Amino acid sequence: MGRPAVPLDPVERALQRAAAAQARASRVAEVADRLEGRAETAAPELASILLSSAARQRESERRFEAMVTLHQHHARRLKRRLAASDVASGDDAFIVAIADCLRQPSAALTLLGHERAVLATAASDATSRVAQNLELTLGEGPAHDIGAGPPVHGDTDVIVVRDLVHRWPLYGSAVGPLGVRAVIAAPLRLADTCVGALVAFGPTTTVAMDAVLRLQDLAAGLTHAAQALPDTFNIIESLDLMPLLDETDTHPAIHQAAGMLSVQLGTTITDAYAVLRARAFADDVDIDALAAKVVRREIRIT
Repeated sequence: MGRPAVPLDPVERALQRAAAAQARASRVAEVADRLEGRAETAAPELASILLSSAARQRESERRFEAMVTLHQHHARRLKRRLAASDVASGDDAFIVAIADCLRQPSAALTLLGHERAVLATAASDATSRVAQNLELTLGEGPAHDIGAGPPVHGDTDVIVVRDLVHRWPLYGSAVGPLGVRAVIAAPLRLADTCVGALVAFGPTTTVAMDAVLRLQDLAAGLTHAAQALPDTFNIIESLDLMPLLDETDTHPAIHQAAGMLSVQLGTTITDAYAVLRARAFADDVDIDALAAKVVRREIRIT
């Protein structure tokens, strides 16, 4: 029997993810080069088709390149954390690297399940963490809206919101005191299903187009590889969400409390979540804290 494989250290795993993304970027770039080359000598009708296909390959190349940058950035953060004991806790988190790549002070990721119930969250700092908890409590905000309706920013389904109170009266009023003045959100998609949202929180109402494109590319890049022939790629190459899955908060108390309430009240799980949110809002308490009290049977919601 051979020796068991030695687990990769976190820095090496991040660098492998970067190398895998770079390899895929190079492959699609080669395809785009060939298509563009053939278009130069093709008949106009065929050239149009070839160039359209090449444009899609360039889009994939851009997304993979965004993931290269992200994984390399994460590797540098991990390396600094391992080398210096004075680095603040959480500074090596993948979601923090995402915020840096977006060039935004705060970023958050939300994973959605059946009927758009929140399954898990990850936040880069205190601002994004509080904003996520507020959205959980209030039942409105970017993760609730993303992917649920028609495109609202050009021909994409990226959400760009500067007038937060107008779009989300409760949520917008609550995040304003946090210093949030603008929100950009992009969907995480698997096939045609929105499975989550990547959100950036800005301190001013000025939102540059390159910030929108960076967010869109990272959101697509995080799930793009998981959609493409998943049986043919290894786990490092096919699941760029892996580092985030290790960091997410799954809010177990909320889900358990909702289950208990659905039985107690004889209602659906969806309605039980709504009751839990309404009670948290009415009592002006964090929904996680309220759910924990329900699970411990310290309070009963009727």
